[in-house]
Amino acid sequence: ALSARHHSAAGGLFGILTFKPHLGILLPVACLAERRWTAIAVAAATALVLGGASIAVFGLDGWTAYFNFLGPLSRAIEAETSGSFISYSVSALMAAKVAGLPMALAYVVQGALSVAVIAAVYRVFRRPVDASLRLALLLVGVSLTTPYLFVYDLLIVAVAVILVARDGMTNRFLPYEMPVLVAAWIVPIADKSLVEQGFAMGPWVHALLFAFILWRIRVRAGGAAVAAGLQGAR
Repeated sequence: ALSARHHSAAGGLFGILTFKPHLGILLPVACLAERRWTAIAVAAATALVLGGASIAVFGLDGWTAYFNFLGPLSRAIEAETSGSFISYSVSALMAAKVAGLPMALAYVVQGALSVAVIAAVYRVFRRPVDASLRLALLLVGVSLTTPYLFVYDLLIVAVAVILVARDGMTNRFLPYEMPVLVAAWIVPIADKSLVEQGFAMGPWVHALLFAFILWRIRVRAGGAAVAAGLQGAR
């Protein structure tokens, strides 16, 4: 959101977000699409400075322990069939696992969804689209792209819902759009109970919301083209 006017400031914030990197997974895609080279460079420099500072203060032991922990943690997650991790996870990977798919196939589902979302985000950010709708698409896209997402991370989707609702109040809601917005809003409340019954609604509601945002962007672009045509005819 900031990169359109303040490239360096945006890059600095993006670099700080590396402390929770799965929430910034689509930022490089958006920056590449918009050719925001300054933001990319500042983000990389900020991340390197933070990493270097942590090593200077705490040494390499923390980094070594972190990377040594990733393998066992990943295997434990894959083996888990119930518990808090599964109950509070709202990614497509975990939803596919809850549905009973083998872990290998669950990764295929997550990978295919991630590729589709990345392609859509890149395409939208290459075009002159309303900034709030682009941001909403990016935020919902993050929830679909990362394989590890938890209920407390869904604040990003709540922001997207607010942005889309605000645009809907100004430019009218699409058919059936409001129920999708409501469903996305209540995912953090309802998803845990549904997971315990063998169904994870979160990522599928988010995928539907993502599709509606793309639809809204297309409708807005069509309306702008018509308005421009009428203006030219005058």
